[in-house]
Amino acid sequence: CFLSGLEIPPNKLSVEHYCPKSRVPSFIWKDPNNIHAAHKTINAIKSDRLPCEWERIKWNLTYHALHHWNLKQDDKYFVARTLQNWETYTINPCDYCLLHCGKTK
Repeated sequence: CFLSGLEIPPNKLSVEHYCPKSRVPSFIWKDPNNIHAAHKTINAIKSDRLPCEWERIKWNLTYHALHHWNLKQDDKYFVARTLQNWETYTINPCDYCLLHCGKTK
């Protein structure tokens, strides 16, 4: 999973547009460098947030989903493992963001 850094069970695979379709022009969201594999639940938690937004609030959103969403047991386990994995797995959003927000890669 691009967002969590964990292996995705085959039945939980979804397509992640790191720069979301609803927030950017089609030439950006259609770019193959913007498309990644993600776990369905983690992708749902990220929703249509831009990379910098997601990286800033992902811990709070994911913790909230773990404790307040009505998740199946296997999804709860994956979300909990994601939070643990983020202790060491990090993404610099500017390395994958195609918006070229002025930061160097």
